[in-house]
Amino acid sequence: MRRSALVIAPLLLVALIPFGSRAQTACVQKAGPVGAPFVDCSGGGVFNIVPPGNNGLVNIPDFIQQEAGTGAIPAHQQDQEAMYANLLKVAPHLNPADLTKYYKDASFFTIAAQAERVETPRPGTMILWDHFGVPHIFGETRADTEFGSGYASAEDRLFMMDVLRHYGRATLSSFLGPSPSLVAMDCGIAQIAGYSEAELQRYADSFPSRFPQAFHADTSPATTIGQQIVLDGQAYVDGVNGYIQSAVLDPRRLPAEYPALQEFPAPWKLTDIIATATLVQSIFAVGGGDETTSALLYQSLVKRYGVTKGAAMWRDFRSQNDPEAKTSITTSFPYEAVPSTVDAPRTREYGNGARDAGLQADRQHVRRRTVAGEQPGSRPGCDRPHHDRPQRADASAVLQAPYEQRAHGRRSA
Repeated sequence: MRRSALVIAPLLLVALIPFGSRAQTACVQKAGPVGAPFVDCSGGGVFNIVPPGNNGLVNIPDFIQQEAGTGAIPAHQQDQEAMYANLLKVAPHLNPADLTKYYKDASFFTIAAQAERVETPRPGTMILWDHFGVPHIFGETRADTEFGSGYASAEDRLFMMDVLRHYGRATLSSFLGPSPSLVAMDCGIAQIAGYSEAELQRYADSFPSRFPQAFHADTSPATTIGQQIVLDGQAYVDGVNGYIQSAVLDPRRLPAEYPALQEFPAPWKLTDIIATATLVQSIFAVGGGDETTSALLYQSLVKRYGVTKGAAMWRDFRSQNDPEAKTSITTSFPYEAVPSTVDAPRTREYGNGARDAGLQADRQHVRRRTVAGEQPGSRPGCDRPHHDRPQRADASAVLQAPYEQRAHGRRSA
């Protein structure tokens, strides 16, 4: 199988910067400890930094010792902080020859004998942890690699992952405890991605029918994008649950937040991935909802200052191609332009012309709920006028995108 290297971290700053002649290095073939050889085109010119460090696990003994001031900081929790902080001293005049002082090498790491530690969470899966505590994951099959990805993710970020799956369901306050700020966060996601558990499960069940485009990966039985999404997701989920089971046998592998909350992580499900993906979609792909407020502002300005002056003031407040905004590039990307004509409504289609039956079912379900008096995404204490509700986030775009890139010949590492 072609090996995929995954850096498991919530924040990843990547520098794809030409490093002298290194940037021109040709692709080479490498072989990991398990799985088929693969092609590495990083050429020594890929660097990243994950401040303060990659290790996100603090267990109860670590926490008690640190609170008492008697314990050392766990390895790889702060070993990238100084590199990143010192970058401020040289920016924006960083010498390419000094890149490795402020960024770490992010190329493929394949030599088990040079790893800081090696894990084999199941036969066919091997994880090499480098000297910055970054996992490099290898598998005999695609499923083995996805399993390792889930396992390593949980080892580094289990509690954060748990927070995100609750946040994506608008149940964060029930997990961490009620507070005004957490209730507000729940209300915010409920209003734009307030899916019920049944809706999340329908998403998971409908991937094969919604994405029938042809797709094939080495060592995988899947023949379509939809089938591969499900297989990859389930293998990842199995890896997360594999780590949770290891924490049952060894409590030192359990983040300290769980005993503090008197909780134990529930088994992972495919719907947890979808719930988390709605957060990404709600941040980057959902907009609107303020049209009514904007219209009321326009009316009040016109009424107070007259049409000419009021309309000019309203345009000045709009978030549309602000000519005074600071930019880092000179190219213009106009958006929200007023169309010359308005197209008739069309059914959403994918590349093969198939109707998106899943979204159509969602829309019909939303209509039924609305007719019955329940607004989509409603939660107790989260009332909001219906005309102010933005379009609900659709997580499928987040989950489908990597497969469409690979299907068009792009390599994903």
